[in-house]
Amino acid sequence: MGFFYLATYICLLQAICLRLATQVSWRFCAVVTVLVQAGIFYYAVIDNQLIYRVMIGGLGFITLCLHKLPAIYRAPSQHHVDQWLKGVFYLLLAYLLVREALVFQLIHEGAINFQYNQSIFWFVAQVASLFFLWLFSVLFLVSNIKDHMNVLSTERNIDALTGVTNRRCFFECAKQYCPPKPHIQHALFMCDLDHFKEINDQHGHQIGDEVLKGFASTVRSVLREKDVLARIGGEEFVGILCETSLQEALAVIERISQALAVPLQIEEDREIRVTASFGLVMLTDFVTVEAALKAADNLMYQAKAAGRNNVQYVLVSSPIFQ
Repeated sequence: MGFFYLATYICLLQAICLRLATQVSWRFCAVVTVLVQAGIFYYAVIDNQLIYRVMIGGLGFITLCLHKLPAIYRAPSQHHVDQWLKGVFYLLLAYLLVREALVFQLIHEGAINFQYNQSIFWFVAQVASLFFLWLFSVLFLVSNIKDHMNVLSTERNIDALTGVTNRRCFFECAKQYCPPKPHIQHALFMCDLDHFKEINDQHGHQIGDEVLKGFASTVRSVLREKDVLARIGGEEFVGILCETSLQEALAVIERISQALAVPLQIEEDREIRVTASFGLVMLTDFVTVEAALKAADNLMYQAKAAGRNNVQYVLVSSPIFQ
């Protein structure tokens, strides 16, 4: 029974470690298991003392927990459920330490003939063990459900190729910015990669996909966390610069253009330089996102007509579609 008791807790520890992207040392587990089983065997066959067997089994699991404690403490959490999992693990370790201290106290006081398996102490220990196992089961279940929900949310809201927001999610989240609240300015830009068709024709669609990913990554690196970047068409992207004036937005687009001046590293021996044309509007001038996008789209084509690789924010004439 001692072996199965320890094996159960080793499996629990491994489940916690796998959840937190780490792993137990099976060699260390084997050494601890052999030592624990030797002690349990001695106090089961040679000197039958249940309370010693309980203490040895507890010490074995505490040793394993303490061995992985630093790694579990440092492990990043995917979401708040993982934080709860860590907290329950710390609580379990504290409970085991207290239980071992009480068992040691009983032995120190000479309670060798103490009827451990008929005492309230034994009953509380069993209930506590079952409670922790149930609690960990619930947390593992909730964390798996949370993971699946995150995957579904990603599939629904994130563009699979570039990793930025997709068209559907953009229109859902853009509603909170247009019309903006009084005294708050938001800027919206649309951009289109220049001569992208030529890149596809010359290098192939696989390289074209890598260019799109590199372009999205470059633009995203310039924007702030609270800004929005979405891919709404083949090579068309739209962004919302939160709480940003016109001059600040122009400065952001200038930084994007400067970042794009560095050729994209597509393969080890292949670099491709790309440029983009931008249309910029202020959301304070529009009632709906659709109207703002239409104006930004016209300005973007005006930028292409003006020679590409520039930004337009004042519509001076009907755009020339090229």
